[in-house]
Amino acid sequence: MHDLDRFIEGQIGFDEIQGCICEVIPIQNAITSALQEASYYSKEEHDLYEKLCYAAVLCDMRLDDGAELYAIYLFAKNGCFPHKLDWDGLLEKIKRESGMDDADIIEGTDMYEECKERGGCYSDLLNSLPSYYNSSPY
Repeated sequence: MHDLDRFIEGQIGFDEIQGCICEVIPIQNAITSALQEASYYSKEEHDLYEKLCYAAVLCDMRLDDGAELYAIYLFAKNGCFPHKLDWDGLLEKIKRESGMDDADIIEGTDMYEECKERGGCYSDLLNSLPSYYNSSPY
C-alpha cells in the first residue's frame, strides 16, 4: 500500500511518510500544496488529488482553532468531486479529536464563504490565518 494511503488510514504518522508522488515531488510537498494547486492535477489524477486534500486536512488537525480547521476542511472537501473518500467520517473524527463545536462550524463556514467571495482561492484563507502557517513543520 502506498504511504499516502497508509497515512490516510492512520497506519503511519506524517513523519513516517517516505514515499514520493513521483521522482521529483516529495509527498510532504504534494500534501501541503495540493489545495493551492488543484489545476495541476488532471481528471485522471483526481483520486490522487482527493487523497492529497484529505491528507492535508489530517495534517492540519493540530490547529487549535476549530473554525479555521473547518474552513480548511470545506476547501479540501469542496475541491474534490466526486468524492471517493469518507469526508463525513473525517469531519466526525475532527469533531471528536479537536472539540470542534457548532459555533466553530458557523464561524468556519463564514471564513470559507468570505474567501470564496474574495476570489475563491485557498491562499486567501491562508493569508487570513495567524502565524500558524509561518511556523509549520512541513
